[in-house]
Order: sequence, then C-alpha cells, then structure tokens
Amino acid sequence: MASDRTTPFTDNWGYLRTEFNWLDRILRLAVAKRQRERKAIDRVAKTPGDRASSDWWKGLVTLDGTVGRDEIGKLEVFAHKSQGLNYQQQLEEKIQASQEQGIILGLPMLCDRAALSLFEKHLVLASLAPEVNQRYSRLYQYLQDDPESHLPTVDLILRLFCRGDRQWRDGRVLLTSTSVLTQLGLVIFCPPDSETFLHRRVKLAPSLINYLLADRPDEQRLSSLLHPTREALKIKFYTPQTSWSDLIITSDLRENLRYMAYRYRHHPGTELRGIAPGQITVFLGTSGTGKTTATEAIATEVNQAIAQVDLQLCPDPRAGLSDLQALKAPIVLIKSAHLWLKPGMQRPVYRFLRDRQQHLGITILSLDPAYQGSVGLQKWLREGVVEQILAFPIPGVGDRLQLWKQAFAPHIRVSSSLDWEDLAQRWQLTGGQIQAIAHKASIFATLESPETPITLEHLQRALSTLPSNLRRKPKR
Repeated sequence: MASDRTTPFTDNWGYLRTEFNWLDRILRLAVAKRQRERKAIDRVAKTPGDRASSDWWKGLVTLDGTVGRDEIGKLEVFAHKSQGLNYQQQLEEKIQASQEQGIILGLPMLCDRAALSLFEKHLVLASLAPEVNQRYSRLYQYLQDDPESHLPTVDLILRLFCRGDRQWRDGRVLLTSTSVLTQLGLVIFCPPDSETFLHRRVKLAPSLINYLLADRPDEQRLSSLLHPTREALKIKFYTPQTSWSDLIITSDLRENLRYMAYRYRHHPGTELRGIAPGQITVFLGTSGTGKTTATEAIATEVNQAIAQVDLQLCPDPRAGLSDLQALKAPIVLIKSAHLWLKPGMQRPVYRFLRDRQQHLGITILSLDPAYQGSVGLQKWLREGVVEQILAFPIPGVGDRLQLWKQAFAPHIRVSSSLDWEDLAQRWQLTGGQIQAIAHKASIFATLESPETPITLEHLQRALSTLPSNLRRKPKR
C-alpha cells in the first residue's frame, strides 16, 4: 500500500511527463557520451577508414569480437542515481497511490495486465516518445548517426536499457520471440527486410499509441489489445537452448520425456515398427511447474524449433486449425489446451490430432490438472488420439531448495544471511514463480546500488508483486 504522504499523479499525462523526464536524462547522458567519442575520433582519425572502424579501435568492440557495455551500464546506473537511489520505488508508490485514487495510468496498467518486464516498459516508453515530441526523433537521428531514422532502432534500445552482455542477450531474445508485445503485433520492427535485426526501427502499433496517450486510458480498449479477435491462431516460433539440467522433476518424468526425444530421433526403426510416427502427449500441471521448459528440453535434444500456440490469446480457438494442420511443424506446443475440450471443438480438433499422428513430430497439449477428468480428454484417451498424460506436480521442499539455489546466475551477489532451506520450507512456490521472484529481486537490489546483494527483503518485495491468484501464502 502506498504511503499516506505519497502524492498521486494528477492524471495519465502527469505520469507520462515524469517518465519522459527520466528518459530525457538517459538520452542526455547518451548524447554526452556520443559527443566525447566524436571528439576523440576527430583527434586521431586520419582517413575515412579510421572513422568507419572507430568502434573497434576505441575499444567498444574488443579484440575477441564481443561488444563492451561497461559504459552503458554506468549510464543507466548514473541515471537512477541522479534521481536518488530509490527512484523506481518512489515511482511505484506514486503509481499505487494513483490507482488507489481511481486515477487510470495507461503504461502501468499495460505493464500489469501483460506482465511486462522493466526492459519492455522502457522499450514502449522510448518508442512512444517521438509521438509526443519531435525532438526525440532528432535525438535518435543523432545517436544513430542516421538522418532517416526518426524512430529508435533495436540496437539503440538494447544499448540504452541493457546493462552488460547477459541483459543484452536476454533483451534480444525477448524482442525476437518471447515478448507478448511482439506476439500481439503491438510492437513492430521495420523495415522487415532489413539486413540485420539490430538495424530495424521499433514502432508501436497505432492502437497502442492511442491507448497510451489517452487522457483517461480505457480498460476495455486495453483488453481488446491484449485479447484481440483473430481469424487465425497466433503461432509463435522459436528455437530454445534448454538442457535437461534446467528441469527439476522426478526421475520417472524425466525418463518419459527423454524417451519422447529418443523416439523422435530414431523413428522409423525396426524396434518401433507399427507405432504411429506422431506423438500426442498431455502435460498436466499448474502454471510454472515446468511444462514449457520440458518441451524446450525435448526440442533442444532433437535440434528442432517449437511452434507454440496459446489458445488464451485467441477468443475463437476453432479459428486457424487448418493453418496449424498445414504447418507440419515437428514440435507443436498448445497452451491452454482445455479450450479445445469445449463442446463443438471435439470433431475439428480430433481431425487435427489424427493428422498429427500420421507425420513424424511431437504435439504437446498443456493442461491444468482440473481438466484431467474431463469427458473430452477421456474420450481422446480411449480412442487413442492422446497417447499419454504426464503429470508435472508442484515441487516439494527438496525440489524448491534446488530451484532456489540455481535461480541466480553466478555473477549476481546474494546475501550470505539468506537461508535457502527455510525459504524452500515456508514458501510453497512453483519453479516459474521462483524464477520470477529471483528476477524481480535482482532488479530491486540493483536499483539501490550495483553492489547491493539480494536480501530476504528484496525477495519478499518480489513475492508481493505476484498476481494474487498465483501467490501461495508462506507456511508459518
């Protein structure tokens, strides 16, 4: 709850002015850095080739070819320090105070409903800025050394808002595959035929711009943006790099998963004659228990991409089935597959699954345990459409302990006073929730200081941000 002394924003535009002031500081520092670089280049560059290769010889690109981002890290840290170590916390308090007063703020509501990361929020803010004031376009032109680039490029977004190579890589993966903003077409990269992804300009969909800049953002309009009516299923393609060691599951479940990968690699074979080439399997478990990670581990093992469909993003789950059937993707993950169990869906889905059985591939239907006894699923089992059901249980104390111990990368500082066994015992969380808490706790600690270790207080604050329907109260 916000402090009684916290003053709420007067309206959505008052909030946006505060965010744009923060962006101004980031860009001013970036411009100053750019000016220093140009002066240094002018002093020593003797030929056009010297200028073209200045990034290399000035050390921005090291001799082994990796990009050095220390200066970018300092830029972001300094920007936060310039407004006080607790700037982000103060901003969140004002946002909460506004919500308690019934003042609707467009971007915070988008971040909350779509579960956006801080990086995604900053991307939206930077891409929105030229729609408010043309001086941002001129700043982007200068920073990108391109008079035709009125919008920020992917490269500039990553340089401004990522600290270190790891965040840069995570940010790029987010933009190319996992971000809901790109999946829903709310963020567009243009031109699509650009030679490199980094050179593409980041543009917001007009519908999103209108929502964000409204005097009083409309919740119904946001809902239509996040859950659009489609004529076809929204299919997301990505190539995972998940190993079996990333999965913390029972040995029996791991054995079943590895057999699925083995069978895909070795079919047809003499020992498998008479078995349909296509595997149809139900993964049964609540959100965060490892169903998607397991699919990714299988895909990595067989060196294939995943075609993923979340039926929650399509109000009409029947639409697009023919497109999905014609795709013939080797590995298909259907999330929220319970929507295919509704009356009227059985026949077209049955035809789709039967067709998948006739071609080499793996089809995974992700279901909540509440649907285990549904009539439709039991019918598919009896008729041999679904081959097996694999249960992903809530992790026990020992598994939670292991999940906590591997939740933080080696370079992240963690307080020695943290008692992981106590956390594993008291907090009944899934693996997905533990990862989300670890990620947010890292951000909270970094906002205080880059040297601040993660403490129990950071973890508790991160736990409180989980949606209430997903949060499990700790044991006393």
